[in-house]
Amino acid sequence: MTKRVSQRALARRLKVDEKAVRKAIKRGRLSKSIQRGKNGEVRIDPAIAAAEWKQNAAKPPAGEPTSPLVEVQRLVGIQRARQLEIANEARLGRLVSADRVKREQFEAIRMIRDAVLNVPTRIAAQLAAQSDAGAVFKLLEDELRLTLEGVADEMEKREQ
Repeated sequence: MTKRVSQRALARRLKVDEKAVRKAIKRGRLSKSIQRGKNGEVRIDPAIAAAEWKQNAAKPPAGEPTSPLVEVQRLVGIQRARQLEIANEARLGRLVSADRVKREQFEAIRMIRDAVLNVPTRIAAQLAAQSDAGAVFKLLEDELRLTLEGVADEMEKREQ
């Protein structure tokens, strides 16, 4: 038979707080390992107590929801983790604000629209002078290509 120990010594062996051992004794989680002396002193068999501790560990019953406080703490932890992740991504430049993206998209589309709508003004006289459909097509294609390449170059300059 192993030597019986105090509540404090058992707590050290189990690597828990002494209050947890007292609470387990009070709630009956540790019963087979407990021996009370004549003066009310509690002595515990550490081998049996370790087995009881493991067997009677406080676990929420399967299928039953946890307490509202635990659930709220879990949700707060998840939200905190999300916020930290977003902050880190933004700090690393991987995230930008949705307003900024919308503004830049609007400006890019406006730039393309304005450039394309200016094509007829620039080549109207050249088109009027052409009687051949193939030549008109070639003029339009070349001017549109040059215009769109110019817009692409301008957008690259703005990104830098």
